[in-house]
Amino acid sequence: MGKLAGLLTRMVESAPWRIAIFLAAYALMMLFVGLSTSPLVGRLYIDQIVFTAVGDGWLHGLVPYRDLFDHKGPLMYLIQCAGLLLAPGKWGIFILATACAATTSELLYRCGRVTGTPTRTNVAALTCGFVLYGLCLWMGNTVEEWSLPFQCLALLLCLRILTGKTRRVAAAAFVCGLCFGATAMIRVNNDNIICGACIGMAIFLIRRGRVRELWRAAGAFAGGCAATIAPFIVYFAWEGAPGNMYDSYIRFNLTYKMHWLIPDSFEEYLLNIDAMVGCFIAPVAAWFYDRCRGAQLFPTTAAICAITVGVFIRGPYYTHYFFMALPAGVLAVQLAGSIRRGLGLAAALAVCVPYAIDQRETPRNTRNEYVMARQAGGPPYSFFPDIPAENIATAELDSVYTIGAHWCAYTLLETGHFPVGRYFYMQDDFQNFNATVRNDILNEFVKANPLYVMSSLRFDRISVFAGQAEKYTLVAHDTAGSLNIYLYRRNDELIFSQGGEPRRRVKR
Repeated sequence: MGKLAGLLTRMVESAPWRIAIFLAAYALMMLFVGLSTSPLVGRLYIDQIVFTAVGDGWLHGLVPYRDLFDHKGPLMYLIQCAGLLLAPGKWGIFILATACAATTSELLYRCGRVTGTPTRTNVAALTCGFVLYGLCLWMGNTVEEWSLPFQCLALLLCLRILTGKTRRVAAAAFVCGLCFGATAMIRVNNDNIICGACIGMAIFLIRRGRVRELWRAAGAFAGGCAATIAPFIVYFAWEGAPGNMYDSYIRFNLTYKMHWLIPDSFEEYLLNIDAMVGCFIAPVAAWFYDRCRGAQLFPTTAAICAITVGVFIRGPYYTHYFFMALPAGVLAVQLAGSIRRGLGLAAALAVCVPYAIDQRETPRNTRNEYVMARQAGGPPYSFFPDIPAENIATAELDSVYTIGAHWCAYTLLETGHFPVGRYFYMQDDFQNFNATVRNDILNEFVKANPLYVMSSLRFDRISVFAGQAEKYTLVAHDTAGSLNIYLYRRNDELIFSQGGEPRRRVKR
């Protein structure tokens, strides 16, 4: 047993072997847990339908926000483009997601090396991280996954400065700015670790009397942010869509945040706390680590964890949100284990067990969904392929507006065409945000003047479209369990009442 442990230790300490282990482990996770990234499963799920639709549309000449609405950052759709170009079907995004997860683990391993964590304790910490990754994965291809490598790189650079491994603060700050900007172009909420690291580093430099370095670091950080964000601003300005980007990603998200589900009971808050136990352990471990090692990790660790808890404690219990607490959980184990090995094991159990208990039904549900998806077969994008195939002529597929649940857009995408009218999902929810969003949904619909409306809800029961429903007639309806799809056709025979040729929305 001792020889086996020694062999495993040597393998982990060898970078090629270690990275190969990470890639193999996370490839299996993406195949059998991340169903939206798994090439073995034809289907996509909920948010991933939208991400893929916008990315695919971008590759086919449509501009995000202007032609296809969503409220995530543009880098998220660029990642989808990269996956679609890299390999056919879901293989590209599978490769990227596996590499992303392995990169996250490698960066966290190096964080442990910087803090002087013994190799076996570091392995325990990364095993804890692997468990947390699987519990948070949901269906895969989430904004939080893609944000993690940027946050972990910034954390590693910060730890290198705090432990005296480097004094190149400005250079590290520039890279952290790049990482902050990249994450902001995915989802700015996910910059929690970098925000905490900036606070901690400011405290560190001020306490050391290095105020001039602080100002240089702030300038370098701002330069890094600008270097990442500016190309996107220039692109959307070139396409004449900076206002669309601002309205969709900035203004809409502020409204969305106000409508974010807030826990309304102690039990719901407890679920969020269980998912972030590492954020409560890491500052305590950092405090004792500093006492033992003469280090100054506590202010930074406390700031990172406080911001993480502050951002996510009052949000809904969506498991993928808590990816952003994963680095704190791994760091908690590393720091505790650096003090005493037994404390590292106790921290690992404390970080993983409460969340695993809350998620105890997830493995069975994932297995059942995997089996059903494998048995279903059929087109990968469609729950209701017969609706468009039997009721819409090919020439008319360029004028279909989709409403409500994601599977309506899902069904149209399989035909090789994209929805018209900019908003193509969840209009029944978005209409309640405020009058500006409601009017924009209606105006975009009227401007598109679609020949067909495909909806998961009765068209005449969605209030924002109340004045438009009488212009359409129900021509088809199908169900699949509790799912519904309704197809309406405009009453007149003219496809485009405004004349002229519409913007082509067909995949080529």
